[in-house]
Order: sequence, then structure tokens, then C-alpha cells
Amino acid sequence: MSDQPEADLLARAARLVLRGYGEQLRHRGWNAALAALAALFVFTAYVAALVALALWLAPRFGASGAAGIIAAAALVLALVLLAVIRLRDSRLQRLQDEMAELRQTAFMAMLASLPGLRARPLLALAAIAGAVFSLFKGRPGGQDGA
Repeated sequence: MSDQPEADLLARAARLVLRGYGEQLRHRGWNAALAALAALFVFTAYVAALVALALWLAPRFGASGAAGIIAAAALVLALVLLAVIRLRDSRLQRLQDEMAELRQTAFMAMLASLPGLRARPLLALAAIAGAVFSLFKGRPGGQDGA
């Protein structure tokens, strides 16, 4: 121990925090590697399934007919997935707009109550801080990634 116990305490706290971040990074790194390996196997199975489908369709429709059928089916599936994504995005945007409106309404209600809090300045300051925090929470670039 040195003559400055505060410095030692700060250094120990910093080591604990950095060790925690290292563990999280190591855990996430393994998860990413395993997810990449799983994606490789899924892609391999997908290609094998397409080849098997083409071989099964080829005697009936010929090679070009089988390729056309597979391409058309893939296009239809892609369009359906894009439509689902668009529907989910519009629903999420609507929910975010509603939350922003509710947040603004709560902020205005808090502002309307400020004259009643004149006798309690500390409570008024806490209410203002909470309202400002709620206004900025959930905005793009914030901690929640919205």
C-alpha cells in the first residue's frame, strides 16, 4: 500500500471494471465465433437443399425450368419477408411516435405543476431533471440505440 489510499482504491476499482469489460468482451467474442460457425452450417445446408431441389425438379422441367422455378420461389419468399419487415418497422415507428407524444405530454404536465412547487425548490429541481431525462431518453444516438 502506498501513502495515498484513495489512489490505491481508485486503481483497484479501475482494475475490477476493466476485468469485467474483458470478461464481457471474451464472452461476446465466443458467442460471435459460434454464431458465425452456425451461420456457415446453415448456409451449407441451404445450398445443399437448393441443389437437391434442382436435381428433383430437373427431370420434370429441365435444368433451366428448375432454375427458374427455384429463382421465382426465392423471389416470392424475399418479397414476403420484406413486406413483413416493413410492417414491423411501421408498427415500431408508430409505437415510438406514441411514446414521444406521451413523454411530451408528461413534460407539459410537469411544467404545469411547477408553480405549485415554488415552496419546494429541491423537489422542483428533481422534477425538472426527471422530465429532461425522459425527454432525451430513447432518442437516436442515446444509450438504448433506438
